[in-house]
Amino acid sequence: MPDRFNPLPIMRRRPIVWATALFVCGLIAVLFAVRLWLSTESGRDFIVSQIDGREVAGYGRLSVRKLEGDPLSEFSIGEIEIRDASGVWLTAEALSVTWSPAALLSRTVDLQSVALKDVSILRRPVRAPRPDSDSKPWEVRLSDAQIKRLYLAQGVAGPESASAISARFLNERSGSIDAHLRIEPLDGAGDRIEATILRDRSAAFDLKVDGYAPAGGVFAHLLQLQDGASAIV
Repeated sequence: MPDRFNPLPIMRRRPIVWATALFVCGLIAVLFAVRLWLSTESGRDFIVSQIDGREVAGYGRLSVRKLEGDPLSEFSIGEIEIRDASGVWLTAEALSVTWSPAALLSRTVDLQSVALKDVSILRRPVRAPRPDSDSKPWEVRLSDAQIKRLYLAQGVAGPESASAISARFLNERSGSIDAHLRIEPLDGAGDRIEATILRDRSAAFDLKVDGYAPAGGVFAHLLQLQDGASAIV
């Protein structure tokens, strides 16, 4: 019968190696347990408690409700509000996000998809003054964004309006930007605007806009076209 393996002599000869290996294994086990816990109801409640009430770049405080799914992969939030000193100025419903949190280690926000059922901007916010920040820039990648209904109240950006929005966005740490935006009014007559925005490292912008304003549509009204007239940009 062969002798049983006894690791003790090896551990005594190389205690630092074995201590390091045990520490790494223990750390991996803890991280794995935390990872599983965050996807449970109690873990999601903890995340909401850390987010709720946070300041949003001086534009007010954030309120979130009904977090579901895996916060470190694919998740959804039922209701979002941002309020400043004058009250609620933005509400959103049915946010769903797919992202890669591991990218944060390289100072990158990597969002594969962001979708919202409804966003309402009720008025222009009052931004509180904020001190200048000298933090290092981050890279932001947004592969696909969809807003089924973006409502802008009267005075936010002209007349009251409701539009469907689709976009993609890349902002590299060097400052270069590659973005695309498509706007289609929901109560229009086939109106649409598509814009591509490029900025290189020298901060020079290149803007390309394509638009169609059919007769009787929202954009024709905003452009004050004559009755029956349409326009192509």
